[in-house]
Amino acid sequence: MRIKIISAVLLTLAAFNSFAAETQPTQAQKNARDGIALGNAAAGGVIAGPLGFVAGLMAGNWLGERVIDSYSSEEAGQALVKARTENDQLRKRFALLDAENISLQRLLADSLQFQELFHTGESKLSDLGQARIERIAQLVAQQDSLGVHLSGFADPRGGSDYNKQLSQQRMDSIIAVLASNGVNADRVSSEAFGDSLSVAIEGDYDAYALERRVSIELVRTMDTSSLAAR
Repeated sequence: MRIKIISAVLLTLAAFNSFAAETQPTQAQKNARDGIALGNAAAGGVIAGPLGFVAGLMAGNWLGERVIDSYSSEEAGQALVKARTENDQLRKRFALLDAENISLQRLLADSLQFQELFHTGESKLSDLGQARIERIAQLVAQQDSLGVHLSGFADPRGGSDYNKQLSQQRMDSIIAVLASNGVNADRVSSEAFGDSLSVAIEGDYDAYALERRVSIELVRTMDTSSLAAR
């Protein structure tokens, strides 16, 4: 009788040790659980007959599940630590990219200003001018914190009201191209000056040509409202 009990206990221990030494996580863990259950059932059967076998089988199943759970918890813990580490690294990369993006936007806003020239009495963009505005619009559309401020001008020929209206029409042509290329109206501010800031000498047609223009300035969006209020 004692020999049978010892044999059953050894069988249980052997099953448990084979599980602990196994390196494959899934099927091996299941096999180990079954080995533990059968080992306990065998021990219970030797000690207490059929009822002992059933009780040992139940106890072995419980123990096997607890061992697998401990391995699963350890693996889950390791995976969680790894995921948190990778998440921290990604967060740092995004923070760095965000800082670089802000610096780029400030550089653009501080240094980029364009002049779009127009023919006498006209508000329509040239083909080259439209292509240039489209490129500007594509840049602004990709940078959420950038906006556009337009200033419209005219040469001194003609009446003041007419020149102011003409300078507004020139800006409207640019606004339409910006809008069709993804720059919303709330990111654009404008101001029509007409000929009020003209410095051209009367009869200087070359100077007149430079005053038939719209100035296009890239600004940070928080600045557009203050620029529009000038």
